[in-house]
Amino acid sequence: MGLSVDDFLGMDTDEFDAASKAFGEHEDMLERERWERMRLLGLMTVQPWSKKKLTAEKLLPLPWDKEGSLHSSGAQNHTEHDGTRLSKAEHRARAEEMRKLLGERY
Repeated sequence: MGLSVDDFLGMDTDEFDAASKAFGEHEDMLERERWERMRLLGLMTVQPWSKKKLTAEKLLPLPWDKEGSLHSSGAQNHTEHDGTRLSKAEHRARAEEMRKLLGERY
């Protein structure tokens, strides 16, 4: 994701979740664009030899053609084992505890 250790330790779990989700969506979008380019290249290669008019979707169907999206739209809450939601202060306290445990190694 390209986060520095200080940026990572300064995040609470909700912020990290949002950052990692955005990073994942960005990576998925880049991968999808690569496949779309390859599919178009395949269409341009095959079309001159076909008597029928082809479409890229028919030539190489991809998972997102029918689904419309690679991601489900469910937001996750970060909770303690007993099911209670952690406050921002509790997230910060955990991050500080982690920083102390890591010390100057990172």
